[in-house]
Amino acid sequence: MEQGRGVEQPPRILSAEFFDQDAQALAQALLGKVLRRLHDGHWLAAAIVEAEAYCIDERASHSSKGRTPSREPMFMAPGTLYMYYSRAGDSLNLSCRGEGNAVLVKAARPYVDALSPAENLEVMQSLNPGPGGRTRDPSRLCSGQTLLCRSLALTVKDWNGKVFDPDRFRLEDVGCSPQTIIQAPRLGIPQGRDEHLLYRFVDRDFAHLSTSNPLTRRAWREGRDYRLVRRRRSPSTELELVTLARSLAGRSLGWLAGELGWDVPADLRRKKGWVGRLLEEALGCTAGSLAEPDFPHLGIELKTIPVDGRGVPRETTHVCTAPLDGTLESHWEHSWVRRKLSCVLWVPVVGDSSVPVAERRIGAAVLWRPDEEETARLRQDWEEITELIAQGEHGMLDGRVGDALHLRPKAASGRSMTWALDSEGQWVPANPRGFYLRTTFTRRLLSRNLLLEA
Repeated sequence: MEQGRGVEQPPRILSAEFFDQDAQALAQALLGKVLRRLHDGHWLAAAIVEAEAYCIDERASHSSKGRTPSREPMFMAPGTLYMYYSRAGDSLNLSCRGEGNAVLVKAARPYVDALSPAENLEVMQSLNPGPGGRTRDPSRLCSGQTLLCRSLALTVKDWNGKVFDPDRFRLEDVGCSPQTIIQAPRLGIPQGRDEHLLYRFVDRDFAHLSTSNPLTRRAWREGRDYRLVRRRRSPSTELELVTLARSLAGRSLGWLAGELGWDVPADLRRKKGWVGRLLEEALGCTAGSLAEPDFPHLGIELKTIPVDGRGVPRETTHVCTAPLDGTLESHWEHSWVRRKLSCVLWVPVVGDSSVPVAERRIGAAVLWRPDEEETARLRQDWEEITELIAQGEHGMLDGRVGDALHLRPKAASGRSMTWALDSEGQWVPANPRGFYLRTTFTRRLLSRNLLLEA
């Protein structure tokens, strides 16, 4: 059985932060990631080759039919497992950014490494026999959403509404990312239910292991029935990245989307991460929503920031999620916030809400490293906020705490909940929170670097 392609790093368990991206971004980011499940003492593993994105505002999504107890996981914190029964068996979905949005894990390939050796394939074959009880070929063990769940012993009863557990079921980054992704219509969507949307993503190198290979469908043509999305090479130096970013200055978002083959949303109310993801793709970003800079080999974070015609920031800037479950770092030097903000490439996007998304313009990129005074302000705010989190004083964590950095709810509505430790050490439901930079802080740094009016 073929091992992991291009493995460049030891397996790294992905945290909830990874899932905090919109559905289309997560569907692509999942390709190459490994699902690893402990069953009867054996670690069974499968690398994802196909995923489909579903959003609450399109009619193919379960969540578009309304919020019910069975669909509740789609409205829960990013990374919640939403499982349901289809005619053929159980199916695995993962919630993501935006209430009601999720990604269906459509197909995978058995993955072999030291933790999941080749002999474990026999366990997967026993869990998922072929027709008539025959032994299923390893290459077809996970070539479908229900085949995948059977091969990994995943059931609605055991996992619906749960989150990944590193000791039993986890998602890992093993350093494999597809260089070319096939973007195609989703499978099995009835006519009139947004069946035309290209929300299905397939790793081209393993398209033959997908549910249905778009490259071999009769009469299908690239550009008409599907797209090939070629991942851009990540810049190898700081100068190369900054030069590339500044070459986009003056271009419209519509122009850039056309260059990348992306559709432009009519508005960003349900697509808040779209602009950032567009620039990430254009600049060859590799980290996504992980707790590290977007360009980890350069130590540079990418931040798009909407500004008005005078260059004044129009909204606060998200930095990262703030865990309320006791896992937040205790020292500033090791915090996600410090790592994310140690060096930032700011890309302004000019245009207020009255300007159509496609007509908004990309501004001149600025590379920023916080000076001593800025670092001190950020650290002081972070320490004040984390002390309140550690004490379980969630009621005091409102927007007034913090001069440059503050905490804000990080969900589409107050109905989204996660689990937090209170002042008595008890688990209680709480709204998800995130660290954000205040507009007064970002305005000053842009003013200094872009010579704008303070």
